[in-house]
Amino acid sequence: MKIRGRDIVFLLTGAGIALGYILYGLPRTESSPVNAAMPPAVPGFPEVEWTERATAEAQRSVVNISVRSYVTVEDFFFNIRKIPKEGLGSGVIIDEKGYVLTNNHVVKGAEEILVSLLDGRSFSGKILGRDPDTDVAVVKIDGKDLPVAKMGDSSRLKKGQFVLALGNPFGLESTVTLGIISGVQRDIQVDENTRIENLIQTDAAINPGNSGGALVDSQGNVVGINTAIIPPTRGQGISFAIPINIALEIARLLIQDGKVSRPWLGVILEEVTLSEPIAAKLSLPRRVLVVDDLYQNSPADTAGIQPNDVILEISHKKVNSVDEIKKVIRQQKIGDSLVLTIFRYPDFFSTRVRLREKPLDVYGI
Repeated sequence: MKIRGRDIVFLLTGAGIALGYILYGLPRTESSPVNAAMPPAVPGFPEVEWTERATAEAQRSVVNISVRSYVTVEDFFFNIRKIPKEGLGSGVIIDEKGYVLTNNHVVKGAEEILVSLLDGRSFSGKILGRDPDTDVAVVKIDGKDLPVAKMGDSSRLKKGQFVLALGNPFGLESTVTLGIISGVQRDIQVDENTRIENLIQTDAAINPGNSGGALVDSQGNVVGINTAIIPPTRGQGISFAIPINIALEIARLLIQDGKVSRPWLGVILEEVTLSEPIAAKLSLPRRVLVVDDLYQNSPADTAGIQPNDVILEISHKKVNSVDEIKKVIRQQKIGDSLVLTIFRYPDFFSTRVRLREKPLDVYGI
């Protein structure tokens, strides 16, 4: 499933203006996933619906995250002022030591973070690490007797399985909605340069402010972290969550190292389909990868690659899609060298590139 960036809305909202991907004035629909057929009560607890038990189990560990940053502005009289920008999101406590799992776009750029629990306690938070490629971040709070979420296994999720989405949409604390798993292993193109892969698709109602909240199964186990939606103007009931297995692995790296290290080429690529006459004249395949742009002093730049170059092979392996080249790069280690076969009109040539660590908040491969 390929979703374009204009169809994606990240779910952070707040008073003032946005930090990252924020949607204001999102229209509410009259229909609700709650109208779907309800599953039976949990065996052994016929007097209590499973939704109530799962909510009670999970909601204590789902927190409200308030963020604030400051922007310097100059008024008519050349006075310099700092204007606060605020936003709201959600998070999930994953460890009694105070590690809170949330989205990168919730806390990116935040200078102040306040984490509020369902029991009324509030703590200042500190960003331990962020990973834009998966939209995962970890915030640390210092507190005792923190309610820790129970973790499920997202690899066992099935289409049609009932789930609950917990979070703080529009600042409305401790909200829960019901839906099903609509699909797994979904990839979404956030914008021309950012693609998030292997997401869970659900029709549980998720709204701005739900970002970083929990997607839970019938036992109250967290199986996903809410992250993005298709706006109602483009489609109904299409929301996405990061599988908890992936989120926890990224969180482990962020807690351990403060970052996720990935090999980096330093290019932004575009898939181009050539007409048959042009492909034949240039001796190229019809589908090619064109360098749309590249970062200055990146490995690709150092190797002499230029915009409009066509990348045909990496270490003698043909590539003609962004997914293919990403797969090859992922299999490498930082410091590895690769030989790229390039077409730059009218010549073919090869160049060696030594991969470096991908910097934070850069696009491309």
